[in-house]
Amino acid sequence: MTNALDTTQSPAAPKPLRVAMVALAIGLGLSVLAGLWVALIAAPDFKLWIGITLGFEAITLVAAGVALGLGLGRFRAGFGLAALCVAGTAAVAGVFGLELAAAPNIRPAILAGESPEVTLRVIRLTVLVRFGLAGLIVMLTTLAVLSRNPASWRPLGTGLLLLVPVLALSAWLFGYGGISVVVGPVDTGLGVARLIAALFGGLVLLVIASIGGHLIIRAFEMTAPDDPGAARSAGNGKPSGPSAEDAATA
Repeated sequence: MTNALDTTQSPAAPKPLRVAMVALAIGLGLSVLAGLWVALIAAPDFKLWIGITLGFEAITLVAAGVALGLGLGRFRAGFGLAALCVAGTAAVAGVFGLELAAAPNIRPAILAGESPEVTLRVIRLTVLVRFGLAGLIVMLTTLAVLSRNPASWRPLGTGLLLLVPVLALSAWLFGYGGISVVVGPVDTGLGVARLIAALFGGLVLLVIASIGGHLIIRAFEMTAPDDPGAARSAGNGKPSGPSAEDAATA
């Protein structure tokens, strides 16, 4: 006797998303060539930072291999987690291996004419490309995971609608000097009132951000095979059980 609905296995990601993942994996792997050029050709002589850069490039190449496996249908049960690990690895390895290890150490060689002037541009462009690839991988991961349960899109959209204004306002407050506009000197009654209003507004923003974050987390929870919402969506609201044919032949 078999169940009409099996919710114990994670469905495979849609084929278009897996094809796109293969393309991103190839792009990530090719970006390693730029790192190798910086470390082995542009650098005038071997130093410790070159070994560090080569190590992070090797890690990036492994991440590209994992992404390729994801695109070819491997890691079906852990597609989302594996893809997020690939994205994080691509971004972190680019920053540590190229931006922090290579760029500061190769700059003196460029000034001395021992290294091509274009080297720093290659480093910055490679890091930007890897951040772009990481962002696309995260986007594909979101699409792949949420496609398991169409009902999960609603809480995700609501959560994003709540979080985006909060993040934009926070960027203005702390990144572009907005905090000095909102909160002024507190040596007057008006200053104290502005401070109290700012604290209340910050509390409201915190509550909104918490609700938005909870909704986004809930959206991904709904894609789990053992989540009741996923089971209802997959079975069109009908409980799983033996089919009529199974009952007749039992």
